[in-house]
Amino acid sequence: MPLQRAVFPDGTGSIGLPAGWQMQNAQKGDLTAAGPNGEKLRFGWTIAVIDPTNPQSRALMGNSRGAAPGNFVAIPHSADSATAFKAAFTQLAQKARQQPPLINIAKVQDIPLQGGANEFMFGDIDFNDGKGKQYLVAQMINTQDSRWAAGR
Repeated sequence: MPLQRAVFPDGTGSIGLPAGWQMQNAQKGDLTAAGPNGEKLRFGWTIAVIDPTNPQSRALMGNSRGAAPGNFVAIPHSADSATAFKAAFTQLAQKARQQPPLINIAKVQDIPLQGGANEFMFGDIDFNDGKGKQYLVAQMINTQDSRWAAGR
């Protein structure tokens, strides 16, 4: 099946989508698209993470609740990928005053990456939207900014 090229409106990227798929939002290299049977795609989403075990990160967190500021999430750099993925979704939902999704990671596949971690996760996710569980395939690339690593 040939892919249909879709260019991001802001010029930061393009993607090949199968027939029947529609780009819903695309900007700054981040894309959401929907398939004809309710499929969802999110590609290029960057989640800012601070490590609450790092003294410099704790200084940024500064508030008494121990929550990460703004759109950041607080996840220890040592957390495994499934735990980090679930924690990020839970914290982002809480910040949006929404119920966190139910996430089940059945398999994690490690792909070698110099200077970080690149992992695929397979499982299911339920956004509590009445649509039930959906199959989940997620790729998470973790890198550590060397400017912050020095404080460890």
